This record gives sequence, structure tokens and C-alpha cells, in this order.
Amino acid sequence: MSETRLELPNGRWLGSVRQADGPALVAYLNNREVTRYTGSLPYPYTAADAQRWIDERQRWTLGEDQEIFFAIRQPGGELMGTIGLNEFEAGRTRVAEVGYWLGQPFWGQGIMSQALGAFVPYAFQALGLHKLFAKVFDPNAASSRVLEKNGFRLEGVLREQVWKHERYLDDRLYGLLRAEWEAAR
Repeated sequence: MSETRLELPNGRWLGSVRQADGPALVAYLNNREVTRYTGSLPYPYTAADAQRWIDERQRWTLGEDQEIFFAIRQPGGELMGTIGLNEFEAGRTRVAEVGYWLGQPFWGQGIMSQALGAFVPYAFQALGLHKLFAKVFDPNAASSRVLEKNGFRLEGVLREQVWKHERYLDDRLYGLLRAEWEAAR
């Protein structure tokens, strides 16, 4: 299978997850500011965690012959973050959760909005999805803005849904239907 590459502005792109991404994953995900609003990333994040995650993504891609999770890459190919589908079962459902994170040095530059903007058409056209959804812990206003800039609508708030950092957090649920995305194009 050849690598799927989705182009972003300024020479950045979305591409396959690689074995060589392990050290960057560990470096970026050992920052509490990056992981504090993620639901499933462990902290501290170890080299074993990175290897397990990379292996799972590569195994899925080979088995299904399509990408569902991408590395967000700098012009030179260095990893900046990731974006993709969580718990997606090809051929079983056409609704999937999108998840993403970006290393702290790259925050505030519009990179994640661009990455999601490239990923959404791929999810609807190449993967044939009917709906994308995302969950955002209530204090994470930046992630809510990324979703809203890309046409996602707030569908509801799951009050005190998640126990994180010794307190309950609200979980904001966003969704985007393929028909809504097509109408906005």
C-alpha cells in the first residue's frame, strides 16, 4: 500500500505513522499540557506506549488497506501531532469519532484547524462515512474552536462525565453529518 498524503498549507502534510515517530511521540506526550484534555493517553507516556500505539496503527492500516490515523508532519517530515479515527470498524459503521492532539510548540498557529480541514473530506469521501463526532472536555476551548471552524455543531453536553485530574469534567459532544459538510462546500 502506498502512503496516503493529505497536503496542508506551508509545506505541512498528513501522512502515515512511522516507526521513527516513537521518540517524538514520547517527547510531546510527556507534557501534561498536551495530555490534560485527552481521554485515553497515559501519563507519563513511555517508549513502550509509543511502540504499542504505532504497531496498532500500522497493523490496522495493513489489514484494511486504508489509513484512518495520520501523523501531522512538518515540511521536513518531523512529527508534530496526530489526527484520526478512534475505534473505527471498517464496513460495520459509518459513524466514527475523530481524535487529535498537537505538540505544544505548534499551538496557536492554526495547524490543527488545517489538519482537521484536510481530514474531514478524506473521512467522508475516501472512507464513506456518514457522520464524524468528537468529544471535548469542557475547559478545552481551543479544541471546540477547531471543531466549530470545520463545521462541527455542538450536539450536547454530558455533565460531569469524565473523572480527570481529581475532578469531574463536562464532555462536550460535537458532530458533523456528511450532508452538512457537502452543503457547506
